[in-house]
Amino acid sequence: MLLGIEGMFLLISANDLFIIYIAVELQSIALYILTSLKRYSNVSAEAGLKYFIYGSFASGMLLYGISLIYSSFGTTNLTNIYLLLYSLAIDLDNLPLSLVYGYILIIAGLFFKLGLAPFHLWVADVYEGAPSIITYFLAVLPKISILFIFYRIFGFVLNYQIRIIEYSEFFQFLFICSAFFSIFIGSIGAIYQTKIKRLLAYSAIANLGFILVGLSTSSFSGLFASLYYFFIYILALIQMFYILIIIRRANSYLKIKNLIEFVALSHTNFSLSFLFMFALLSFAGIPPLVGFFGKLLIFNSLILNGYYILALIGVLFSVLTSVYYLRLIRFLLFIDQSEPQIYFLVPLTTRQAYFLASLSVFNISLFFFQGPLLLFFHDVALMVANCY
Repeated sequence: MLLGIEGMFLLISANDLFIIYIAVELQSIALYILTSLKRYSNVSAEAGLKYFIYGSFASGMLLYGISLIYSSFGTTNLTNIYLLLYSLAIDLDNLPLSLVYGYILIIAGLFFKLGLAPFHLWVADVYEGAPSIITYFLAVLPKISILFIFYRIFGFVLNYQIRIIEYSEFFQFLFICSAFFSIFIGSIGAIYQTKIKRLLAYSAIANLGFILVGLSTSSFSGLFASLYYFFIYILALIQMFYILIIIRRANSYLKIKNLIEFVALSHTNFSLSFLFMFALLSFAGIPPLVGFFGKLLIFNSLILNGYYILALIGVLFSVLTSVYYLRLIRFLLFIDQSEPQIYFLVPLTTRQAYFLASLSVFNISLFFFQGPLLLFFHDVALMVANCY
């Protein structure tokens, strides 16, 4: 875990494509090992092997894309590349075509690391096969570093102040297609899942699609909405995984895989199932939880930039994503099963109860008192945008 976190810090601070590649590999190798941490589990070994094979292929595309960019400009420093692109904006005919191919390969490599469609095939298997605490680690920290460096590399496309090359609209089209394809795959795939980790995997694909939708608008409002939405997503994810880990530890690390098994939770600890429901409703974007406002900002950025049809499609997909969250809530609270197969004995400690209650109160209160948080992310978005 420490090596993986070191790779993430190195990735965030990197300003050179080769350093970025080394940081991504340092992060990825640590994640491959963590995924197959349960050495005597066939499922964990299979997940680690699949992750390693797919990841190696993505790393090859990333490295090949970097080599094409180096062959075009003779440098891998992001600042120098940006300055060269800015100078070539005067004469677009001089833009090397190999540069475009290089950036397409880098897009493919980074989209794999994020689990965005069409490079999402590994996500469900890895989430299911990895230990629960490692799944929690995979779902949160690597996404932060990869999204940060994604904007660093593609700032020339996503910059809301100036569009410096003629291929900006082409890259923007690729981002929009991947974003909505991710939302579609995540929404449809999650509906048919019967296991909690696979459900969360497809949910991650859909939520990252919403984040990419905001970035794809190439506007300040889209960048601001994506940063805010990502914070809300991480907040709900922390609450959800914390509850899952509490259940496992309280029951001698009993493997809780299927959704139907959560019927017993409401029979033995109604308050815990109620707090679980809060996280799910925030994911679904149901008011008065703050997840609703996150999706509202994403759709608002689409409307402000004239993407009315995409905003309508996004709203329809948002309704579709609510189906599988409400389905799990139905298992938690509304199925009357007098003799459940497994009883979850989950006595909460004082610390656990206060932490979960504070997360839920924070989730609700942010909806009504959003001023300071919105101002904070507005300043963060300005800082990120002004890097270019």
